[in-house]
Amino acid sequence: MPQRFWICIFILSFSSLTCAQKVSGRDDLFGRQLIETRLSQCVYHAGDNLEWAAPELDDRTWESISNRKVDPSQWRMWIRCHVHSEAIAEMAHPAVMVVLTGAYELFADGQRMGSTGDLRTARFTFDREQIFPIPTLNSGPDHTFAFRTANFYYGPLSLRVLTADSTFVVGEQGALAAARDHSLIAKFHVYLPQMIAGLISLILGIVLWVAFWADRCRRDLALLAISCTMLGLSRLAADYAPNNFLFSVGITLPGTIVLALHKLLTPYMFFMAWFYFSLQKKRIPLLLKVPALAYLFVDISGALSFFLPARISFAYIWFTSDILETLVRLLGGSLALAPLLAFLPWATVRKENRPIAWLSIPQSIAYLFVSLALAYPTTFHTSHRSLQAQWTWVTLVGSVISATMVVFLLRDQRKRNRERDVLAGEMRAAAEIQRLLVPQALDVAPGLSIDAVYLPAQEVGGDFYLCSVLPDGTQRVLLGDVSGKGAAAAMTAALLLGAAGRYEGDGPSLLMAHLNLTLRSRGISGFTTCICADVAPCGAAVLVNAGHLTPYKKGVEITVDSGMPLGVTLDGGYPETRVQLEPGDSLTFLSDGVVEAQAASGEMFGFDRTREISGQSARAIAERARSFGQADDITVLTVSRVRTKSEPKV
Repeated sequence: MPQRFWICIFILSFSSLTCAQKVSGRDDLFGRQLIETRLSQCVYHAGDNLEWAAPELDDRTWESISNRKVDPSQWRMWIRCHVHSEAIAEMAHPAVMVVLTGAYELFADGQRMGSTGDLRTARFTFDREQIFPIPTLNSGPDHTFAFRTANFYYGPLSLRVLTADSTFVVGEQGALAAARDHSLIAKFHVYLPQMIAGLISLILGIVLWVAFWADRCRRDLALLAISCTMLGLSRLAADYAPNNFLFSVGITLPGTIVLALHKLLTPYMFFMAWFYFSLQKKRIPLLLKVPALAYLFVDISGALSFFLPARISFAYIWFTSDILETLVRLLGGSLALAPLLAFLPWATVRKENRPIAWLSIPQSIAYLFVSLALAYPTTFHTSHRSLQAQWTWVTLVGSVISATMVVFLLRDQRKRNRERDVLAGEMRAAAEIQRLLVPQALDVAPGLSIDAVYLPAQEVGGDFYLCSVLPDGTQRVLLGDVSGKGAAAAMTAALLLGAAGRYEGDGPSLLMAHLNLTLRSRGISGFTTCICADVAPCGAAVLVNAGHLTPYKKGVEITVDSGMPLGVTLDGGYPETRVQLEPGDSLTFLSDGVVEAQAASGEMFGFDRTREISGQSARAIAERARSFGQADDITVLTVSRVRTKSEPKV
């Protein structure tokens, strides 16, 4: 384990003491002199020339780094700083501690001291506080330190980051190492709220993923899970706070990966906004959808650009950051309007969602303020360091608010699960009732054979059929289809089957009129198509149709006069149609689930295919329709007159 790790652990155990101490700009905590120079006091020049490291170079024409202007055609830059101090010559082991994020090479009075990162590709690691031993310097109090850097551009904030935080400190090597370790750990109380916020968000994301896995119909849970996971990973793996802390214990991460990951995880507010609309079962309005998609595009393309060649990557990031960054910040800020657009008008908000609606308001206001402050720092009089501190507390408070939202969502989810269990029990009971209504053994008259197949589209369906032998030996067949699906349709089917069983003495026309009266008198909404056939032992069949599909005989639809579907009106009768079945003939009855079977392409099974297979067995017809693409209940019933040995073939 690195020695620095144990130093960090020791200092963390006395965090109250370390948080109270500060390292001054001139002395470390052991009282030894340090010489600190901020890069904001230095000059710069875009381009790359090793002669610019020479101490005698006249750099009076160079621009102050405070007035830095980024040239997209130049992705290299030199920074020169002049230090006036005679104390360096008196140091036994002088060294320089550089605080600068990026790839660079350091020169002192023209002599190379060391480097970090790769200047050819601009790749770097987040090891910001680097210590370099100083070689023998020129005699005299004036010294020149030159930085050859990859002029990588992270956005408009990069200039403020450079001028506010970037510095180099000259001192004894041991004193610098102690000051670095103490400074990093002393900042832990600043990093801690942000890391706690990230940890809370990540835990919330995991909890929400588990809840979503238990109920994958809840898209709102998935969207909030994505948002919390992205926010948590952003705070724990792709931000400066955790990376500085990891460096303090000897762990460094590739800068390109961290920056790309930070860009990819930034649009968590997009999924949060989507969550609000999904919770209200609303679509995201165009007013919000366009800026949200633009926000996503800029962040994702920016993340991918970090892996391009350095020159192309720098030009692209300069364009998207310098030209579009303010717009992107405003686009991101517009996502804060999502709760207002999702929850208004207030009367449409469900009672269980109102706590979440109230909690979304302070969270959105805070996010809107930070977005505007990032876009217009001068207007808001906000420095990067103070804004970072404010954003840290905003994320912590936002995580607490998100945790409260999750509590309400899980409470609602638990209530829905109980209701769903009750409904599932009712559906199982309805399915059991319907299973009992489907005849296990068909009542068939002598001289006939009947084959019936019923394939419900759901657990409970609305198709029904009845086969019974009347007292005079006539075979009665009844087949119907209740409009709608589910338990209500199954109960209506049970009612009609019960009513039909009590009126076996009536003919098909009177039976159909009675069933129609039964539905109308009970006030049952919807309608039912139905067909009834009485087949005598001699093959004479009487058919009555109430809006149902006509049966097939020898591959041809029989012309059957039809009345109105049951339950539509009390007016009108049900005319009878007579058909003669010869030995070997069959009548094929089916529900519209066969004709309306639909393939994945949207093509219907149709009447032509139904007619072609109408002469096959009931099982073959039903399976053919189901394999094509079942969309509704499928019922097929065939009545055949059996040929006896004494009857010749026709």
